[in-house]
Amino acid sequence: MKKTILLAFLCLVTLISATSADFSNQSVATTDNFLSGLVNPAALAFNDNFSLTYMQKYTKNDFEDDYAIFYKQHGFEYIFEDVEEGTYQTFASGNNFGQSSVLRNLYLGYAWNWRSGSFKEGNLKTSMLYRPANFLSLGYVLEHPNDLKPQHRLGLALRPITSGSFADGIELSVDAGMGNETEDQERGFEMPTVGLKFNLMNALSIGGTYNTELEEIGLNFSLTNFKLSTGGFFNIYDDESSERNEEIEDGGYAYVTINEKLFSKHNLFTTKKFLDLGIGSAIVDENSKMNIGPITIKLDKNTRMLPLLDKIKQATNDKEIGGIIFTNNNFGASFAKRQELLTALHEFKNAGKYLVFYYENISNANYAFAANIADAIYLNPEGMVSLSGLGGAQPYVKDLLDKLGVDFYNFRSHPYKTAGNMFSESEMTEQERLVLERLYGDIYEEMVKMIHDGRAHKLSADVKTIINNGPYFDPQDALDNGLVDQLVEWHELNDVLVKNFDISTKTKSMGEYVETNWHKAGQSNIAVIYASGNIISGKGQPGKSIGSETTAKAIRDARNNPMIDGIILRVDSGGGSALASHIIAEEVRLCTEGPNKKPIIALMSGVAASGGYYISTHADEIIAEPTTITGSIGVIGMMPNFARVSRKVGVNWSEFKFGDNATFGSVTREMTPAEKEMFKNFIHSSYKRFVSTVANSRDMSYEETNKIAMGQVWTGKQALKNGLVDKLGGFEVAIADMKNMLGTNNEMNLIEMGVKNNSMFEVELDSSSSPLFSVFSNPILKKLISLEKQVSELSEETILYKTPYDFTEETK
Repeated sequence: MKKTILLAFLCLVTLISATSADFSNQSVATTDNFLSGLVNPAALAFNDNFSLTYMQKYTKNDFEDDYAIFYKQHGFEYIFEDVEEGTYQTFASGNNFGQSSVLRNLYLGYAWNWRSGSFKEGNLKTSMLYRPANFLSLGYVLEHPNDLKPQHRLGLALRPITSGSFADGIELSVDAGMGNETEDQERGFEMPTVGLKFNLMNALSIGGTYNTELEEIGLNFSLTNFKLSTGGFFNIYDDESSERNEEIEDGGYAYVTINEKLFSKHNLFTTKKFLDLGIGSAIVDENSKMNIGPITIKLDKNTRMLPLLDKIKQATNDKEIGGIIFTNNNFGASFAKRQELLTALHEFKNAGKYLVFYYENISNANYAFAANIADAIYLNPEGMVSLSGLGGAQPYVKDLLDKLGVDFYNFRSHPYKTAGNMFSESEMTEQERLVLERLYGDIYEEMVKMIHDGRAHKLSADVKTIINNGPYFDPQDALDNGLVDQLVEWHELNDVLVKNFDISTKTKSMGEYVETNWHKAGQSNIAVIYASGNIISGKGQPGKSIGSETTAKAIRDARNNPMIDGIILRVDSGGGSALASHIIAEEVRLCTEGPNKKPIIALMSGVAASGGYYISTHADEIIAEPTTITGSIGVIGMMPNFARVSRKVGVNWSEFKFGDNATFGSVTREMTPAEKEMFKNFIHSSYKRFVSTVANSRDMSYEETNKIAMGQVWTGKQALKNGLVDKLGGFEVAIADMKNMLGTNNEMNLIEMGVKNNSMFEVELDSSSSPLFSVFSNPILKKLISLEKQVSELSEETILYKTPYDFTEETK
């Protein structure tokens, strides 16, 4: 910072020694800084930022009293000038008019300048700026348009060198206009003013102009670093050769600008930094929130996936970020989300940057994640590595229900459709074990591959042997077997980073940068609609449940919105209500076949199975990660019966009815054989509709689809082989494919629908530090609470498209 202040002072001293200054030599095609309001107001729309500038006049090596203040913010500028003749004010504004490549680079503007106290007698200026390519800029300004003899000015600028060490390279400009009529000269076209400017590293700018009409030379100079810019502009002229008719005092203008955005990605004085992504307790698509009046309560310190991917992409392109460091980030996430995150991090690493992990203890899934991508893994000398493979247990409560006298009817289309087995079975069935072993076996192989691809060359044995020997309670064992690179105390970490990577500075945020490229790509607006949690009828809760009413409305609104070009439906659900699933799926179908149709991609996250798969079926394309849990095409119907427990406690029920099946589904008596048969037929009829829907949308026969249906659960990689998904990947693949569907080179502007918080206040509760929440964080209790919630949400649903386990749980 001291160097920046010193250079600013030297810059000002240089300018003070100059001879003269004038705004007329500023090009209407290149001026897009704080002077835009005076030179070309249309350029105010070019940079979406805030800046505050102080400018002062100097003559004969001394500052004068004349000064100006420029307040510029998001397409608007207010200018206050205090000069010898009085005070003047200016309001200026600029706008661009669309998302396409043409309209996004076409800017129109206006300015109203008046002497204080004489607003109605001010001067109007209208202008245009068009930048059809990064090497070409065209500007036009019209002053006093209502006069009989308005003033016109037209400018053209080129950047013959637009990349490399010159950053934005060399700027060449030519401006000409039709000036005012004078005593010695009739009104006509002026001779052009030519300009040349060198931009070095986007930090140092040196330029000059030559006004062939007035035979004057203009000079300008600026130095920018971080959020500070200082510089000036002035003219050198010959009194005898100048064509000016008014007296001009020697002097110029110097300025200092403070900006909310960083001026350059190529600052002269920068040090490489490690970025801490600040990942919370889990990576999720949507945050779980609870609204109480005007207050929104955020229940967990989770990190949302899409903003996280955007942050990594920004860091990849930021030359000040030399690496990313993860410190004790034992976050929860499905393996599918980890794979999506790894794709973005590999792009980051391919840009020549580092990835470093420091842990006090390393959890199982987080070790596989770190091993795949890390340049270095550091462990605390008292830490451990909990690498042990994959496994789990599922409770079965049939025997408990028997003791209580509660019976549970579990109607299912096939034995593989096991979502109700925990209520109807005493232990895991053969079909259930087959599905789980096939499913988790595939995920385990992906986990082994992750570790092998990133760290096999450092390990003392093959990956499966390393896993079988875990967990590593002794940190020295972890080091000796190559699982980690060094045992490091926390206070030693900075020294280790300097020694191994020549980077010690860490940051948790990155600044936005002032736009310097003239041409901006067009934009296509893509709605991102999240479907996370159980599928239920009615209204859902973000991050927890998918309501048929709210989700269908979001899809319908996006389809009917002319400003939306396409839709990405992000699915993370194990299913739920068959009816609610159908309502949502029908809205997806209308995107491909109905009025106002537009492309829609189903992008599967950790799980998109049963109803989660059903709502994806009609999409133009289905994308999944290799470890996404999907399939589970089948139907169940669960129904408790309390007849026995009623008899146990001495409660007797007597029925009356008008109609043979008036009490069908009653929980107070056992079902009759005829009722059971009726319910089974209902289940199989719904299953046939499910399979037919998939077969028609996937262009498969019923028989082909049925072979891979029957309630069987697949990983994304298996589903790709079976024809249930089209591609493997995440947001990056979905965005690229949406571009192809739209047939455009536009940037995809992702608009997350339903994510913004409209409440007046937001409160965040940290469950990790709350004694109350810590009680409910017990794994068994969490499982029971989750089960109770699912049962209560679906208690009024007769037919379910539900996957066997709650695969949406995040793993660590």
